[in-house]
Amino acid sequence: MKNMYKVFVLVIIAALALVACGGGASQATDLLGAIKERGYILISTDPNYAPQSFLNTEGKRPSDTK
Repeated sequence: MKNMYKVFVLVIIAALALVACGGGASQATDLLGAIKERGYILISTDPNYAPQSFLNTEGKRPSDTK
């Protein structure tokens, strides 16, 4: 009975390890392609913490940025 328990635990650990390792490469490639196509990286922050963060209500980017 102890051997059966050890096998069961080993199978569960192996399954979790396989699930954790799957599917990451294709998502990263698609995200990088979207950023390259757009030409800039879009980020978000909470605008309530000036001067580190603030809300640009004019809708224009500074001229010295891409």
